[in-house]
This record gives sequence, structure tokens and C-alpha cells, in this order.
Amino acid sequence: MRRFINVFIILGIWMISSVCFAGYQDVYFNGDKNYIQVGGSGTNNTNYIDRSSLNVHKYEPPYYIIAINNIPYAQGVPGRQDHFVWKGMSTYRYMYDYNTRKMYVELFDKNKQPYWQYLDTNFYDRKRYSSAKLFTTPSAMDVYFARGEIAFALAYNMSFYDKPLSGYAKKYFETLK
Repeated sequence: MRRFINVFIILGIWMISSVCFAGYQDVYFNGDKNYIQVGGSGTNNTNYIDRSSLNVHKYEPPYYIIAINNIPYAQGVPGRQDHFVWKGMSTYRYMYDYNTRKMYVELFDKNKQPYWQYLDTNFYDRKRYSSAKLFTTPSAMDVYFARGEIAFALAYNMSFYDKPLSGYAKKYFETLK
């Protein structure tokens, strides 16, 4: 019985370490610097932005609008190149006010009318998290922030905030050092 418990504990530790290691996958899709990771669900579904799709729609400092394509990706069988699936693409637009360091993402209401949704930075401050205005799930919020932060960095070669907020933006900036 004792051996069974020890084996069970060892298997549990191995499984947890495997999951943790999987979270630190490469920032770029298969090393291709055109596709930058901006989020993932941990279930072989990951979001990448396409660097080549970056399009500055408005450049009137301190106001900016940038569009970039997001590509959701699913990997059916880990490690098998023949099972990669790009699940479609969508364009996201971000509006930035550099003076106030406020970032917005363009969303659409039920009538398909666009509006700008503020990305509340309180989301990243544990002391003020409860006051953050979340309009979606926390994991989706992180993707919105990462996509917007990295798009700004690609366009202007600098961080929008004093330092990157999202984990994916931090990982991306680490690759630039």
C-alpha cells in the first residue's frame, strides 16, 4: 500500500511539472517571429497575432488606433506537425491615449455596432482587482491586454505602459533583449 501511495505521489508531481512546463512554450509559433503568442487556454488552444497584418489606422499623438489580426490555433496531437489547425482569423482594433495610458479595444454590440471598451488596468493590480471593470473572463482579458500591448510595441518599438502588464507581453519583451 505504501508503494502505491508513493507511486501515486510521484505521478502527481510529474503531471503537475509537465503542465507547468507546457505553460512556458516559445513566444513565437514554431520559431516564426511573424506569429507572436498572446494567450492560451492550456488545452492546446493558443492565440497568436500576425505581425505582418499590423496596420496603423490613426497616428495623431497622443492618440493612436492600431489594427492587428488574431489567429486562434489548435493542436490536435502535441508534437505532430500534421495536426496543426489554424481555426480562423479576426481583426482587432485598439485605441490608445498615451497621455492617460488608457487602452481600448473595439467590440461590437448585439446589433453589430462598434464601440470602444476600456481595458481597466486595475485587472493587474491585486489590491484593486475587485474594482476592475471586467467585461469578459479573466483569461480573455489577459489576451486583450497582450494583443494591445504587443501591437503598440510592434508599431512604435516601445511599451505602451511603463512596463508590460500582461504575462504574454512580458515574455515578448524578454525576447527583444
